[in-house]
Amino acid sequence: MQYTIATLFAVLATAVTAAPADMTPRQTTFTEFAIWEQSGCPRNSGRIGTINLTTDTACQNFQPGVVSGKVDLDIPAGCRIQFFVGQGCNSVQSIVIPRDQVPHSCFELGPGKNIGSALVSGTCG
Repeated sequence: MQYTIATLFAVLATAVTAAPADMTPRQTTFTEFAIWEQSGCPRNSGRIGTINLTTDTACQNFQPGVVSGKVDLDIPAGCRIQFFVGQGCNSVQSIVIPRDQVPHSCFELGPGKNIGSALVSGTCG
């Protein structure tokens, strides 16, 4: 019995300390962004997926056609997500979560303006 328990602890210790080689603390998913191809985040139609936002501070580009969305999971205190019109995180029009909108609330950037990218800053991980 002792051999079995000792082996189990050794395997668990190895699993806990082993981290994927391609994952760094700066690339950890901290929330989900639910996206729609229709205005208003309709409950029964138009949802096209979920984007996992990471703590990476580089611009995160989204697929084309995101008309509305909402941050599905609470974000840590001190965390800030800025969503932009189009890809590249360089449009003058943006919305900041939580300053301009609280998580779990649907938002969009206006008629004909897709949510295309996001920048994460602050303490998100």
